[in-house]
Amino acid sequence: MAATDNTRSAEAHAGAALHDAASQGHLKVVLELVKRYGAEISAEEARSSLRVAASQGHLEVVFVLIEHFGDRVSTEDATSALIRAANTDRQEIVRMLLERYSDDVAAEIRAAALRQWPELKDLGPKSAAKLR
Repeated sequence: MAATDNTRSAEAHAGAALHDAASQGHLKVVLELVKRYGAEISAEEARSSLRVAASQGHLEVVFVLIEHFGDRVSTEDATSALIRAANTDRQEIVRMLLERYSDDVAAEIRAAALRQWPELKDLGPKSAAKLR
């Protein structure tokens, strides 16, 4: 039983550390945590870390979190991150999220982002594919 408690404790610490690193934009720490503990980090911690990184404007961290935890990031989570990025004037993060999720993002959220930045109107999965 002690081993199980220690495992839960390590998972909780890894998730909390990921959230802290994401909020501060510490890309190297985020990369190391994802590498070492990615499978153990809860979906909620991954989503929370994505939201805070988006609101703080940490583009590279948002990218790493989406790439690594993409299967755990729902459309609702992406929309929440997009709203936070838009509310804090993080255009590059809004751009990345629209490129990745534009087909799934709620129409009113996309419209709100495009009202703020009309030059992003042509972005979507097809334009993102051209960037690769």
